[in-house]
Amino acid sequence: TINICNADCPFCAYGKIEKTKDIMSMPLFKKIVDEFIEIGKKDLKVKLTPTFGELLLDPYLIERFQYLKEKKIHHIQFFTNA
Repeated sequence: TINICNADCPFCAYGKIEKTKDIMSMPLFKKIVDEFIEIGKKDLKVKLTPTFGELLLDPYLIERFQYLKEKKIHHIQFFTNA
């Protein structure tokens, strides 16, 4: 959902990527979640761990969690540098 990071870990290539730093829009997030459910995913677990980025910097994080809960997805997993 986000590719922005607040850390400078020596093992991470984040500082070297030239990709635009951005935050996923809520409409796109909802579309992805809805499609995930539509394909008939039986095990409703969601992992929100980015390759590059710090999830806790996502300003829509609470709203995203609320949407997942509304869609009956109660198992959410993620890693953070916090």
